[in-house]
Amino acid sequence: MHISFRRIDGVKLTVCGLAGLLVAAWCVGATAADCLLPATFADGALYVQTLHVDPSGNDSTGDGSAGNPFATIQRATGSASPGTKIVVHEGTYANSNYIANLQGTASQPIMITGAEDEGPAVIDRGLVGNECMHLVDAKYVIVANLTCRRALANGINIDDGASYATPSEHIVLDNVTVEYTGVGDNNDGIKLSGVDYIRIINCRILNTNAGSGIDMVGCHYSEIVFNEFRDGGSNGTQTKGGTEDVLIYGNLFENAGARAIQMGGSTGAQYFRPIDATFEGHNIRAMGNVVIGSEAAVAYVSATDCLAANNTIYKPTNWIIRILNENTTKDWPANGRFFNNIVVFNHAQIGSTFVNIGSSTLPNTFSFSNNLWYALDNPSFSGPSLPTTEIDPVIQEDPLLLDPNVEDFHIDAASPARGAGVDMSEVSGDRDEVCYLSPPAIGAYEYLTSPALVSSEPPADGTLPKTQNNVVLLTFDGNITLPGGDALGIVPIAGGADVGGSFTYSVEPDGVTLKAVEQGTVLSNQTWYRITPNVGFDVQAFTLDVCTLIGDTNNSGRVTTADYSPIKIDMTQHTDSRSDLNGSGRITTADYSVVKAHMGDRTPTKP
Repeated sequence: MHISFRRIDGVKLTVCGLAGLLVAAWCVGATAADCLLPATFADGALYVQTLHVDPSGNDSTGDGSAGNPFATIQRATGSASPGTKIVVHEGTYANSNYIANLQGTASQPIMITGAEDEGPAVIDRGLVGNECMHLVDAKYVIVANLTCRRALANGINIDDGASYATPSEHIVLDNVTVEYTGVGDNNDGIKLSGVDYIRIINCRILNTNAGSGIDMVGCHYSEIVFNEFRDGGSNGTQTKGGTEDVLIYGNLFENAGARAIQMGGSTGAQYFRPIDATFEGHNIRAMGNVVIGSEAAVAYVSATDCLAANNTIYKPTNWIIRILNENTTKDWPANGRFFNNIVVFNHAQIGSTFVNIGSSTLPNTFSFSNNLWYALDNPSFSGPSLPTTEIDPVIQEDPLLLDPNVEDFHIDAASPARGAGVDMSEVSGDRDEVCYLSPPAIGAYEYLTSPALVSSEPPADGTLPKTQNNVVLLTFDGNITLPGGDALGIVPIAGGADVGGSFTYSVEPDGVTLKAVEQGTVLSNQTWYRITPNVGFDVQAFTLDVCTLIGDTNNSGRVTTADYSPIKIDMTQHTDSRSDLNGSGRITTADYSVVKAHMGDRTPTKP
């Protein structure tokens, strides 16, 4: 099974996926530039019961109602059934929560969430107690909007209860903060053992003392997406013990551990899932991530067929990549790929060892392609030493990152990374969920040109029919934002003052259409105007010529009796359509008089 993006052709994804965690479907409502993850069972879930947890509640006498809440999450789960939402109200909770066999269904999951429009709900173990939450044999469960703080062991632990044949599965962790975990032992922010189909999204894993931010042992078909890992211990992410088919996408790793993204690891034989797995990690895909600092950005450790692509790597301290074998009883690390990555580094720190290669590895099976290598401190840098020859590298050309000091790693229009990558079937969307072009940019962000005009009302060389309050609608192929000043210049083609400042501008609900409305009577009749975007309106340049022809409701270029029909059809409507010839905001018999007064007028020749 391969979990990847859905490329959206002119529509947007809202309820999608793949059987179980993901529900397969195309969705509605956005632009062709969107490459979004499939939705999960959590999207559109139906809840039929709500239970409440509050620091002032009581597990003995509470019934879970808003007026008589429970005191702990663990107690609330004991009363939960499919379709239950457990609302955890703001405040601090000191207890751990051991929760076994919490199981919803695909259509009626069980959700544990902080309360909306309240302060944070914090489980604070004070470095004297173990996990904030431990789920065992869970299915179709969502944990969202909570903070786990100062757990002495792992922050959040999810496992299969050592029943390897029945994993915990179909889990979503969303907007969860796990911070200050452990005091020096191998304690992980989020520990997962025997978990399939889990999505960890929009979470923050901060200040993990010595373990991994997220440690997967024997997990499959899962996603770690759009999270922040900061100030870690050993690793930001670790995917080992038979872990397979995991997408690590769109995350930010900032000094997230000695090895920011570790694919594979070292696991005792009895902990592998399945028990006969021949690899620590297989088909782990790290894509579209930003990695700042760490001793090494990417490590392939007893892992096979893994990919690091379209990441932006900034100032690692020792190496760029490590290829290591820390479990010689399993497959040796092989067939790793490192493609389309931006690597910015200080040569004095990295030295000559860009790839640290350990014993019992197969570095000659690794491949490198279309990476951009830029030494901040060595203008004469001529390229890295790699175990195999790289295809089409970009060497010592400044990638023109917009502002790394504030963690803005988008690329400038003049960046050599733009269009310099190689197409890959596994890579669809960048860190903004924007589709990569073909060929793609190198790094975590595609460079998109400004939105282009695709249609207008009136169309090019069409007419504006009103005596006042004419409306121009311009539709673009991407979302637009109003500038600080006037969006458009509207100038008589034959010469004269710009009247664009006499229009008001707004963006329609679709996000891609600009509405410009004349304020009063500004445009002269039978006069050609040229419409162009002003500086500050971030769209591609265009020229649209239109002519004012009062009374031309059907845009024929001449005022005739045929222009009465649209008025008759739209009579009494409150509208800004072409039929409202006098600009009153309502279509009445008075608009017939405008046609009559201009009968026979026609569009003049364009200057």
